[in-house]
Amino acid sequence: MIMTPESDHDGADQGVAVIYSCRTCDRSFIRRDKLERHERVHSGEKPYACYECGRAFARRDKLIRHRKVHTGERPFHCDLCSRAFARRDTLKAHRRVHADQVPNGPGAIS
Repeated sequence: MIMTPESDHDGADQGVAVIYSCRTCDRSFIRRDKLERHERVHSGEKPYACYECGRAFARRDKLIRHRKVHTGERPFHCDLCSRAFARRDTLKAHRRVHADQVPNGPGAIS
């Protein structure tokens, strides 16, 4: 049995999943906070602003990631050269430049 938030009872004490549906598209969520975060895609709301440059984000985790631009934090280091990156995915993409240097190495593309 699946209940929606519009039902008379939320079903929480019966172990029933409550489904939160987006009113703009067909996406559904089992957590209200995930629906609220998703709805920002449609509304354009960006409540998380960088206090240094003013750039705003719809998600808090994206603001935290952005802050590294200002702090200079680069915790992800390439083990094949001296470059460092603020994001793990950027390091992973960078490793492709070394693919021909280390056969079957971390940057190799299979």
